[in-house]
Amino acid sequence: MVEDFVDLIERDRIAEYQYPISKVVKYIYANASKKLTVSTLAELNNMSPDYLSKRFHQEVGIPLSEFIQIQKIEIAKNFLEFSLMTITEIAQILEYCNPAYFTRVFKKHTGQSPN
Repeated sequence: MVEDFVDLIERDRIAEYQYPISKVVKYIYANASKKLTVSTLAELNNMSPDYLSKRFHQEVGIPLSEFIQIQKIEIAKNFLEFSLMTITEIAQILEYCNPAYFTRVFKKHTGQSPN
């Protein structure tokens, strides 16, 4: 029931955006645990990275790279709250290059350390 509610909220948010951006947002939600880059997302949508970044920022209001980080941090918060995984394991699952960088990004977006 909770998952259905979250899906409804995500679909409602995605519906606010025009086609290419809604497709990118949907892809990010579905693949947030993978390594996502602006270049990869642009390539999947037959767009240049600069054009995608500019259009995404205009429509969503935040840079694409920050949006990706926020989605990853939301997943990390769930892992931290509902699993026994270590910070290193979570960083690896979310494709961060190392736990220190993951911790820095987590603190930037939440104001607290993942510890």
